[in-house]
Amino acid sequence: MASKHDMPNRSHRRKGTENTLARITYSVVSELAGISPTSAKRYAWRKRYDQHDLASILRFCAEMRSRSGLPPLGT
Repeated sequence: MASKHDMPNRSHRRKGTENTLARITYSVVSELAGISPTSAKRYAWRKRYDQHDLASILRFCAEMRSRSGLPPLGT
């Protein structure tokens, strides 16, 4: 019987990465920020926020909400 160390890494993820706990889509970011999903995707492409970092997403959403005159998140 082969041990797990003898088996090749068949995962699509890089070796050493962790499992996903939550997935935040561009549509969720757009709802939180008060913008369209297309705009949320474009801002991520332009590096206005890191779509892999929750703190970065929340900072971006808070900034966009304040610019639009929307109440802060959580109120």
